[in-house]
Amino acid sequence: MKNKEKVLSVLFILLEVAAIITTIISLGKIQIEFYTEDSNIFALIVTIIYSYYLFSNKKVPKIVNILRLSSLAMLMITFLTVSLVLVPIYRMDLSFAYWGPNFFYHLVCPILFFINYTFFSKKEEFNTKDLFISTTPTIIYGIILIAMNVIVKGYGPYPFLYVYEQPVYLSVLWILIFFMTNLVITICLSKLSKK
Repeated sequence: MKNKEKVLSVLFILLEVAAIITTIISLGKIQIEFYTEDSNIFALIVTIIYSYYLFSNKKVPKIVNILRLSSLAMLMITFLTVSLVLVPIYRMDLSFAYWGPNFFYHLVCPILFFINYTFFSKKEEFNTKDLFISTTPTIIYGIILIAMNVIVKGYGPYPFLYVYEQPVYLSVLWILIFFMTNLVITICLSKLSKK
């Protein structure tokens, strides 16, 4: 079981690095304004840290397990948003949603992380405080993007962040929906982590 977890962790790291390199080659940069790329980069960093403990047979600190849960929730938000919202609603060409590095960011890496976390990782108990801590990266992302949209009108990258093109209450509502979605997904995923 532990060997499969190691193999899948290394595979995840390699696929994420390949996707990032492909992004840089094709676009000349990493698009940090997109939650998709941020969630994948965050998951890569957390997986590298987790792999250190995994390969050295050291006890994984609680905070690292919380960050793994956070990474999984962020990747699932990316996967579900693209698969269930963007593709059907905007009738995006699947080659756009799943082409090049997006194939890894939107599909392969989230599914691989989910499989590894759910079926091969040691189970962890999380309390309510842990669940709220695990939503911190998404909250930070939201605060930064809202601030950027206040500073630079129409910064984006998502229409619901355009604070000048909608009433203030809608901006607040979108923030709450985004946070609550992250929290609900985190709670559901934490149930998969119970011993």
